[in-house]
Amino acid sequence: MAYINSLVQTIQDGLNREALGDSSSRTVVTEAVDDLKAQVDAPWDILWETRFEILNSICKRLAIETGILHAIVTRDGNPITSSELAEKTNLDKQFIERLIRVLTARRIISEVDVCTYAANDVTRLLDTPGSIAAEKYFFDFLFPIGANLIKCVKDGGIHQFPTKDQKGPFEFTFGAPIFDFLEANKEYKVVFDNLMSGRREGTEVKWFHTYPVASELASIRSNSQSETARSHNEVESNGDPDPVLLVDIAGGRGHDIYAFATEFPDLPGRLILEDLPSTFANVDSARLDMLRSAGIEMLQYDFFTPQPIHGARLYFMRDICHDWPDAECKRFLGNVAKVMTKGYSKLLLDEHVIDDVNANHRAAASDMLMMLVLTGIERTRSQWKELLGSVGLKIVKIWPNRRGQQSVIESELM
Repeated sequence: MAYINSLVQTIQDGLNREALGDSSSRTVVTEAVDDLKAQVDAPWDILWETRFEILNSICKRLAIETGILHAIVTRDGNPITSSELAEKTNLDKQFIERLIRVLTARRIISEVDVCTYAANDVTRLLDTPGSIAAEKYFFDFLFPIGANLIKCVKDGGIHQFPTKDQKGPFEFTFGAPIFDFLEANKEYKVVFDNLMSGRREGTEVKWFHTYPVASELASIRSNSQSETARSHNEVESNGDPDPVLLVDIAGGRGHDIYAFATEFPDLPGRLILEDLPSTFANVDSARLDMLRSAGIEMLQYDFFTPQPIHGARLYFMRDICHDWPDAECKRFLGNVAKVMTKGYSKLLLDEHVIDDVNANHRAAASDMLMMLVLTGIERTRSQWKELLGSVGLKIVKIWPNRRGQQSVIESELM
C-alpha cells in the first residue's frame, strides 16, 4: 500500500509541475500511472486487456475506411447521431454503434449522448493523412504478417536479419522485402511516405530542440537575414568558401529540414535535402515551392553510394538506421564518416535508444515492429556505441527526449 501511495503522490507532484510549465514531468506522470494500473489490476485483467488491444486497431481501420471517422470530424465538434452517420455512409446503424462503442471506450471518439458522438483532439488527429497512413501501415501489414507468423516459424524460423537465401516475416508474407514491395505497389509507397511525413510533422518535440541547436551552434554568426547569407562564409567553417550547414539524408519530403530552416532563418550555410528520385516524385508543387523559398536544395541521392557533400557542419538522419541491420548501417554510416571533417562535422541520428535495463514498452515494441516488417532493429545504448565505433565515430552525447520517444545521438570522428 505504501508503494501505491507513493505513486499517487508522484502523479500529483508531476501534474502540479506540468501546470507550472514543466513539460518533462509528463513522462514521470504517465509512467507512474502505468505502474499504478499494473499494481491495481489483477493478472487476469492485465492479460485480457492485452488480448483485446487488437480490436482497437480493427475498429480504427474500419472507421477510417468506411468514412465514419471523417464524417464525425467534418461536423467540427458538433454532435452527430448514429442515424445521421448511417445516412452519410450508407452503413447499417447498429453496425456503426457497435464499432464506435469500442472507440469511445478508448477515448478516440467522444460519446456525448445515447448513440450521439463528437470529435475530440484524438479524433481529429486520427483523420489526418499521416495518422491514416499509420493505421493502414500497421493494420494492412502487421495483420497478414501475424496470421502467417506461426507458419513462418515452422517453415524455417524467424530470421531477424535474413541472408540472401532467407526470408524475413514481411517477405514470407508478401513475397518481397518491404522496399521492393513499395516500389512495385505505388499505393503503399504513398502510404509509407505519408507515414514518415506525418511522424515528422506531428513530432511534439523537434529534433533541433532535443539537440539544442541554438546553443550548440552558437559559434555560427548570424548577422544577416538574407537568403544569400546561407551560401557565404559568415559561417564558421572548415575553409569551404560555400559551406554547408545541414545535410538531411533520406529526409523524405523535407519536413524536418524545412522546420529547421523556419526555426533558424538567420543561421548561414547551405541546407541540402537528400532522398531517392521516387520519393521526390511524390512531392507536390506547393511543397517544392515552400522548400525552395526556404533556401533548401534538393539532391537525388542513394545513401548506399558515396556521400557527395563533404565537410558539412551537420549531417542528420532520422529513422534510417533502425530499418537496417548492422552490416548495411556500417556501409551508409561509413559513407558519411568518410566526408566528415574532424573537429567540425557532427552526425546526428534521431532514433530510439533502448535502455539496456528496464526498457520502455513503446521502444521495445518498436523494435519488434522493425524486426517483423523491415528486418531492422531499434538499438540499445551499448549497441549504438559499438555500431558507431565500428565506422570511426564516437558518441559525444545522447540527447534524450521523453522516455519511450526517440533521442538524438550526437557523434563525431574519433
